[in-house]
Amino acid sequence: MTNQEQLSNIVASGNELAILPFLKKLSTKERKALASSLKDLYSFYHEHIKVSEDKWGRRATQSQTKILDIAAYLCFGMADYRKRVFGLKAELIDTLLDDYQPKWLGKYINSLVRNNWAPHNLSYLWLLKLQKRGVLNPAPALLVRQLCLAIGERSASYNYVYVPENLTKYKETLQDHFWLLFQYETTIYNSFRWRELEAEKKIYSWIDTIVQLVVDGQLPRKKILQETLRASTQDFNRSLIGWYMDLFLALAPSTEELIDLQKDLFNTFYASQSKPITTALKLIKKIAKEPDFDTEGFLENSTQLLTSETKSIVNSTLMVLDKLARKSEEARGAIMNSCSNAFLNTDVTIQTRAAKLIIKYGAPCKEAISKELSMYVDNLKAAPKALLKDFVEEKSVIQEVKIESVKKVWIAEENALPMPQNIDDVIFLLSEALDGNAPWHFDMVLAALLKFNQEMTVETVNKFAPVFQRAYKLLNGGGWNTRTGHTDHLLAIFLCEYLSFLISKFKSADQLVAVKNKESNEGTNWRWFTTNFTRLANWNIRSNTTLFIPLKRLAIHALNQIKSANSLPLLSTPTHDPCWIDPSIFVKRLALYQILDSTPNATDWHIAIARVNLEDTQEAIDIAKEMLKGEYLTMTLFLLDPTALPTKVEKYPEEWLMCAYTKNPSHYYKEFAAFAPNEVDQKILVGEVPFHLHSGPKMVSRYNYKNRKYEEVEIVTKNIIIKEPQRKASFLQKVMGVLIAKKKRVGIIPQFLNFTPSWLSLQGQDVNRLCSLTPNNLQPFIATMSKALLHQPASWGQSGKKQTIATTQALLTFWKSGNINNLFLSSALFCKDKTVRILAAEIWLKGVSEGTVDVTAIGSICGKMATLNFFPFKRLLDTMAEQIVQVSATHDKALKLFIESLIKELPYTPLRHTKKLLEMYQELKLVEATSISDPSVSAKLTSWQETNSLKKLSTQLIEQSVAA
Repeated sequence: MTNQEQLSNIVASGNELAILPFLKKLSTKERKALASSLKDLYSFYHEHIKVSEDKWGRRATQSQTKILDIAAYLCFGMADYRKRVFGLKAELIDTLLDDYQPKWLGKYINSLVRNNWAPHNLSYLWLLKLQKRGVLNPAPALLVRQLCLAIGERSASYNYVYVPENLTKYKETLQDHFWLLFQYETTIYNSFRWRELEAEKKIYSWIDTIVQLVVDGQLPRKKILQETLRASTQDFNRSLIGWYMDLFLALAPSTEELIDLQKDLFNTFYASQSKPITTALKLIKKIAKEPDFDTEGFLENSTQLLTSETKSIVNSTLMVLDKLARKSEEARGAIMNSCSNAFLNTDVTIQTRAAKLIIKYGAPCKEAISKELSMYVDNLKAAPKALLKDFVEEKSVIQEVKIESVKKVWIAEENALPMPQNIDDVIFLLSEALDGNAPWHFDMVLAALLKFNQEMTVETVNKFAPVFQRAYKLLNGGGWNTRTGHTDHLLAIFLCEYLSFLISKFKSADQLVAVKNKESNEGTNWRWFTTNFTRLANWNIRSNTTLFIPLKRLAIHALNQIKSANSLPLLSTPTHDPCWIDPSIFVKRLALYQILDSTPNATDWHIAIARVNLEDTQEAIDIAKEMLKGEYLTMTLFLLDPTALPTKVEKYPEEWLMCAYTKNPSHYYKEFAAFAPNEVDQKILVGEVPFHLHSGPKMVSRYNYKNRKYEEVEIVTKNIIIKEPQRKASFLQKVMGVLIAKKKRVGIIPQFLNFTPSWLSLQGQDVNRLCSLTPNNLQPFIATMSKALLHQPASWGQSGKKQTIATTQALLTFWKSGNINNLFLSSALFCKDKTVRILAAEIWLKGVSEGTVDVTAIGSICGKMATLNFFPFKRLLDTMAEQIVQVSATHDKALKLFIESLIKELPYTPLRHTKKLLEMYQELKLVEATSISDPSVSAKLTSWQETNSLKKLSTQLIEQSVAA
C-alpha cells in the first residue's frame, strides 16, 4: 500500500492516534510528496454537503479535520498551510513542537497580524513561550497587538477575568514590550470594550492597570508622561490619540511635573487631532502664572494655535496670552504681536476678544502694535475694527472695492467647438464620446458620421473596428463603470446599429464583421448577465422615464439620414461650448432646408431652437431677413428679436411654442391659445412649479425586536412637495397641440423633461447631456431633479451625490432665476456635500454680480427649511461665512437682504446657532450703517432678547438700527 493510500485510509477512518506515528516514520522528502494528495483530501473533506434533511455542513468530522491539520503541519510548506488551514491551531502546534518544528513556522506566525487583527488564540504569553524555545522571533507589530489583550483571559465559564500579573511574568514585558504601545498604532483603547474584566467585583481597564503599575513603582512615571505626550502627536486614529490623553490625565501630573514637561506640551500643538491641543492648553492655563513657565517658548508656538480652525483652541490660547500679559509687563509687546494672528480668523467673537486684549495691554507699545495690525486690517470685522481705532492707522485701511463679475460671452471664438476634418478625427471623437468627456460629444458624433457618410470606403470603415469593439464591450458589461450613464449606453446602441449598416453596405469589411461576431457572442456567454444590446428604436431604461426620448429620437433621425444618404446637416448640433448654437449658423442651416424644400425633423428642430444663444442676435436677424421667407422667417424673427410678437401660425404650432418657451417661458402668448396649454398649465410645463415644505406626524409600521412583532409608531416626516400636472388626456392634448390627434406632431422638449418618475439613477454625463437640451431654460429638468432628490431631504445622501453635483454645476453654467431653480439652490446651500455647497455659493455670488438671483426669495426658502429642520442650520451658516461674506460691497448688501429674509421665517424660539447668524448680520449692518426697515425682522429680534445667549446681540442690533 502506498503512502498516499495509507494517508487516505487514516483520514477516512478518523483514527487520530494513527496519523502522527505514520508521518514521523516518513522522511522529509516522502512527507513533501504527500502534499499533492493531501490537497485533494482537503478539497474533498472540506466540501459542503447536505448532512441531513434540513442541514448542510462540511463532509469532514471533527476527528478527520484534526487529522488533516496534523498532516498539513508536517507535509505542507507555508503557502499551502496558510491556504488550507484556517486560523491558528495553537493547541495542536504545542503538541507537535517536540516532534517537528518547520522552518517556516516563525515567519507564518509573524504574518498572522494584519490590519490590527490576529487569531484570538494567539496570546501574548504564547508568543513569548515560543520565543524562549527559539521557534519565533516575534515582530514588534505582532507583540504590541497581542500585548493589548494580555490583561484579560477567558475563564472556563467563557467570562473574561482580570489578570494584570501577566505583565510581570517576563521581565522584558515592562522593560521593552510595554513601550511599543506608544510607537505603534493599536486598538488598546478598544481591547475590552464589549467585555468586563472583573476582579474583586470591580471593573478594570488598561488605564487603571498602568496607573497601578506606576504607583507600585514597576513603571517609571516621568517616562510614561513623556511618551504619552509624544505619542499623541503621531498620525494615529482619533480614538487612540484620545486614549493617550486620558492616560495622561489619569496620572494627574503635578504643577512641578507640568513645568518639567513644557516642551512636550508645546509639541502637542502640532498634533493632527484637537484633543491633545485642548488638553495641553487646559493644563498650560494652570501653570502659565508660574515663574518658571517658558513664555518665550509658548509665544514661538502660539501662531499655530491662533490660526487653528477650531474656535475653542483659539479662545483658550487668548486666555493664556491674557494670563502671560498680566504676569509680565516686559513681554507684553511680544504677546500683543502674537495676539494679532487671531485676526486671521473670520469669527467676530474671536476678533473682538483679541481686540479687547490689545486695548487692555497694548498702550505702552502702541506704535509696534499698529505696524503689526496693518497686515491684518483688511480682515478685520467692523466691531473689532471700531475697538482698535486708536491702533489702526487710517492710511493703512484699504477701502473696500466693489467687485463685479463680467458676464461670459458664449458665442466667442475661444468657445467654438471643433468639427472633425477627416476620418481619423471622427475615430478620435468616437473614443472621446464613449468616455463621456463633454456633453456635446453625443451630438457631434451624430453630425460627424452624417458629414463623412459619403466618404466611407472599405479601408476607412475598417479603422473603426476598435471603437465598435469598445461600444460592444460597454453593452456587454466589460466597459461599464461608475461613470457610465444611460446616454453612454444609448450612444453605444447607436454605434452598434451603425456598425450593422456599414457591414450591409461594405460586405468585404472583414474587421467589422469579426468585431460584430465576436462581441455579439461574448454577450451571450455570461450565465449571470444578459447583454444590453437591443435595437435603437426599442431602447429604454427601467424607470420608463421620458427624459431620454429627445436624444433617442435624434439618434434615430441621424441614423435614418445616414442610411438614406441624406447630406443635410442636423439643425441641433452645438457650435459653441458647452451646447450653444450660434444664432447666425442656426439661420443658415434652416435656410438650407427651405432652399431644398425639406421640412426639418421635429425633434432636431425643437432641440436646435432650445439651444440658440440669444445674447446678441442682430446679425442673425439680418441674415434671416435675407435668407428666410414665410413662416420660417416670422417664427425665427419671433425667437431672435426680444420685442417681436408672434404672427399667424400655419404649419408649425409646436415650433412656435418652442420659440416662446425658449425666448420667454414665463410669458403667456394669447395668440397660441388655440393649440397651447392654458396659462396655469404652461407655468407647470416650463418649470414654474408650485411647491411647499411639509413637516408633520405620520403613523408607520415598525418591528419591535423586544416584543417580536410589528407595531404602529408615530414619526415626523419632512417632505418638499412639488406640484405635478394632472395627467389627464385633455391636458396632454393641449400641451402637444390639436394636431397630435392627427399624428402629425411629436411633442415639445419640456414635455419630456418635466416630472418623470421620482426614482432616477443618472450619472454626471447624463445630467450634463439632458441639461444641454434646453440651456435657455433648465427649469423643466430642474423640476424633475428636485422631485427626485429633494422629496425626502433626510435621505439626500450618497446615492444622489453625483446627480446633485452635476445638476448644481449645470445651474452654475446656465443660471436664471425662477421658482424651482430658487428651491434647488436653497437646498444646495444646505447640502451635506461640501462640493455642492461651494457650487451653490458660486451661483449665489455670480447671480448677485449679474443681478439674476432673487436673494430675498432664496432667503425666505432657506428660512423655512431651517425652521422645519429640513437640514442642519449650521451648514448654511458655515457656507455663508466661508464662501459669501466680504466678497464685495455689492455682495455684502445682498447678503444683508438675504439674512433679513431668512430671519423673517425663523421661529420666535431661536434655533441653535442663531447667534452666529446675528453676528454675521451685525457685521454687515455696521459696515452699511442702515436701519432695519422690515418690522418683521425687528419683531423677531425683540423676541430673541428674552434668550440669554442672544440678548446682547439682539439689543445691539435694535439700538444700531435706531441710531442709523
